[in-house]
Amino acid sequence: MKVDLTPDELKQVQAALESNPVRRWIEQKDMMKFEIGDVVLKYHLRTDYMTKKTSWVVENINSDNKLAQRYVYIYEDEHGIGYFKQLRVANGTFGKELFCVTDFDLSCTKFEVDPEYAEHILLGEIDNFDIKKIHKASLAGRKIVSKMNRKIGIKPKTVQEFNDAFEKLKVGDTFWTTSDYTGRFVQDHTITEMKKVLISDLERGSSWDWKRFKDIAKSNGIAAPVNATYTYKISYSGKYPNRDKLIVEFNRDVIYLGQEPAQEKK
Repeated sequence: MKVDLTPDELKQVQAALESNPVRRWIEQKDMMKFEIGDVVLKYHLRTDYMTKKTSWVVENINSDNKLAQRYVYIYEDEHGIGYFKQLRVANGTFGKELFCVTDFDLSCTKFEVDPEYAEHILLGEIDNFDIKKIHKASLAGRKIVSKMNRKIGIKPKTVQEFNDAFEKLKVGDTFWTTSDYTGRFVQDHTITEMKKVLISDLERGSSWDWKRFKDIAKSNGIAAPVNATYTYKISYSGKYPNRDKLIVEFNRDVIYLGQEPAQEKK
C-alpha cells in the first residue's frame, strides 16, 4: 500500500530516528572500534549552565578523585555490538555489572581508548599496564598537591583576617579558590571593583548584604567574631559573568593569593 506521511508524522519519525540508541550506535560505531581487552575511558558531554559552552568530560572514579574510571572491552557479539566492564582500581579485577554500548545515549556519551593504555601498546608493554600502580601514583600525587596547597592557601577565620588578606589585593589582581587543599574545583576571580563597607552601615539597613553577613557568622562561626569595624565588597570576573560578594562569603573556600593552586593531573 502507498504511504503518504503527513508533516506531523514526518516529525514523529524524525524524532524517533534521533532518539533511537541503536541507530546512534550504527552512526558512530566506526569511531568506537575496539579490540577485546582494550582499556577505555568514558566521556560525558557537559554544558556549563552559565556560559552555555559544551565540552567532553572524562568520567572519574568519583567526585572526590580525579583518577579516570577505566572500562575493559570484554565481548563483541555477531552484530559488532560491544560490552564493557568496569576495571576496579583497588585490585585490577572487573566489576560485576555488564554494560552494553547501545544502552548509552551516544549523543552525550562516548568511549575512547585510554591514552595511558595506548602508550603501553605502542611501547610493546601491554602486559605491564597495571591499574593498581596508576591508582597508587594518583594517591601519591594528591598528597603532594595537598601538601603544596597547604603552604600557599589560606582560610581566614575572622572578619579582620579576611580584611588582612584582601587588602593585599587591588583591582585587576586575580585570586583563586578551591573547595579544599586537593586543588579540586579551582575557580579564578579577577577583581573589577573593591570597596570598603562599614559594618555599622550594613547593620543599620535591612539589605541583603547584612542578611548574608549575619547568616555566615551564625551558621558556621568562620566569619565571627566580628572583630573589625569594616569589611570589603568586591566585584569580580572569571569563568562566569561578573559577580559581587562580601569577602566573608568566601568563608567555605580555601583562598590563594598571587599563586594559582596546584592541581591533580587527570
